[in-house]
Amino acid sequence: MERTYTLRWRADADDPPGGVAVRADVPKGWQEEVTPTGGPRFRVEGFGGAGGPAIVMIHAPGADAAAQLAWAISQQFDAAELGAARREDRPDGRVWIEHRRPPGFVHARMFVPAPAVGGVVMASVMLTPADAERLQDLRAFFDSVRLAS
Repeated sequence: MERTYTLRWRADADDPPGGVAVRADVPKGWQEEVTPTGGPRFRVEGFGGAGGPAIVMIHAPGADAAAQLAWAISQQFDAAELGAARREDRPDGRVWIEHRRPPGFVHARMFVPAPAVGGVVMASVMLTPADAERLQDLRAFFDSVRLAS
């Protein structure tokens, strides 16, 4: 089911003004909790991940979308993790990063630039070794996350 969320990077203020509309195709059966910043966190039945899928937005310094993305990515993954990660740059400017670390944990994020407000939307999940192979089951959700037109 397609859902639209209005994200802010602060819960105590309308910042950025009016927020940023983000859409995602949320699978049937996912339980949703919308945080005070407007971003959803999901519980997925049969999934014991270290952190269920979530969507947030952060303020990201930088002169343009590329610089803002680079900064946001550097805040989530260090150089060693990035060197070992699988990165997919999408034609629309989004970036997918999937990092696996022993003994099988997965940290995966879709970064969506929001340069008009100086921000980056992040859809993320942390998976335990027991759930790591389920990442492929979650990919359609991550691939659907984008700014609403």
